[in-house]
Amino acid sequence: MRAHGAWDHEAFARDLEWSVFQCVAVLLVAQKSEMVAQKSEMAAQKSEMAAQKSEMAAQKSEMAAQKSEMAAQKSEMAVRADRLADSHKSFIPKRLDCVP
Repeated sequence: MRAHGAWDHEAFARDLEWSVFQCVAVLLVAQKSEMVAQKSEMAAQKSEMAAQKSEMAAQKSEMAAQKSEMAAQKSEMAVRADRLADSHKSFIPKRLDCVP
């Protein structure tokens, strides 16, 4: 049979070990929770960046379409100018003696 003082010492040591374990466990759980939160935040930022990249690609595509449309309008204007010049030629009277 153990002495009363020895038993108290063992019980105190076990309680102390359990308390230290609980403190360490709580700290580790808190750190893991913080890491999970940071990972989640990083994933959200990555998703937001992907959305911005997609939006920029759509804007770039829209700008390319506008550029193509402007080029088509410019080409159409050039054709109209040529036709207008050709139609004015018909108003110039031809001299009868110069007809080949």
